[in-house]
Amino acid sequence: MERIIQSNDWFTISLIVFLLSLVVLKQSNNGKYARLVNFSYIDYYWFSNNFDRHFISYFELLTYTFSHIVFSQFLFVLIGRRLSIYDIELYGLELFMVLFMATLLFSILKFNVEKFVNYCINKSTRVAFYIYYKQIIWVYGLLIGLPFLILDFYASAVGVPFFYGFLIIAAGFSVFRLLLFGYKNRAYILKHWYYIILYLCTLEIAPYFFIYKLFSNR
Repeated sequence: MERIIQSNDWFTISLIVFLLSLVVLKQSNNGKYARLVNFSYIDYYWFSNNFDRHFISYFELLTYTFSHIVFSQFLFVLIGRRLSIYDIELYGLELFMVLFMATLLFSILKFNVEKFVNYCINKSTRVAFYIYYKQIIWVYGLLIGLPFLILDFYASAVGVPFFYGFLIIAAGFSVFRLLLFGYKNRAYILKHWYYIILYLCTLEIAPYFFIYKLFSNR
């Protein structure tokens, strides 16, 4: 057990858990799962007559939760070799579990704060739509980049920085889709540009900036 917790077996274990989570998703809703894996989920669920006013169900909750497995793998590879700088004595599976719980709690908190702010200010259905929409974009970005993360871990001896491939693909896809969403809703954005900038600064940029400063100053 100690070898599993402190060795690099954590990546294999987390990958198996992620694959099992896909089975759970398929069993929970086969139709949504089929559209999710063939990348037609966004168009079908958000931009068609199948649009759900409630936006979210247990399928989406499971999808967001399981996507944090991949995100935690990414963070582990990113900061795992720099733990001594922050005086953190966590390794392998133990560190992965801490990252998973921390990122999941952060996402849940941020998600609900955004919903609360929208509800208090203008109760805009378009803003509520965006809050859920970007969660799906997040999931797709992580799924697309996952093969590069796997290559970076298991083929590290090759010397190719596959990690940066994951970063470029995941971030590039997410930014592109969000910019495309902004272009399609440019009339609304131009009409409410002040509130849009305020939202981006306080709820999209500020939280990550504070986290960066927290660790970079150590």
